Amino acid sequence: MEKKVLKFLSYLIFLLVSCLLLFEGCFRLVPSLFYKVDSIYLNSDQDLVSNSEKKTVLIAGDSFSGFKDGYVSVLRDKLNEEYRFINTAMAGTGIIEANLHSQQTIPQFQPDIFIYQLYVGNDLVDISHRYDYNKVAFIRNLYWILSDYFRSLKYL
Repeated sequence: MEKKVLKFLSYLIFLLVSCLLLFEGCFRLVPSLFYKVDSIYLNSDQDLVSNSEKKTVLIAGDSFSGFKDGYVSVLRDKLNEEYRFINTAMAGTGIIEANLHSQQTIPQFQPDIFIYQLYVGNDLVDISHRYDYNKVAFIRNLYWILSDYFRSLKYL
């Protein structure tokens, strides 16, 4: 009986690790698939179609830029005649995820201007985690350790 349980657990662990590695590979290679809904929500069809008459402004960032009626909308309303604004902001992300995403969006949209909005309150946290096993819960430390290697965990 114990052998069957151990065999089942080993298969389960293998399956979970395999799924995580596959998910991580997809997340790193094609991050725009994971944030496609955000892109559709934040941009009109006109914004996403190339327009050679206007200069392109590509905006990346977190929820401050990813708010539909935020500062990007104000810029879009005020400068609509000269510029096409493409908002690729992703709520709940930081610099590392924006870098992964920008490696795909910059070549795709070839912007004349690139704006990355950074909130120093929490966006810098994902660069360096403070592992403190005496003051922070074990599960939080474990999450930070794993998310340093598996970026897709932050997406989940």
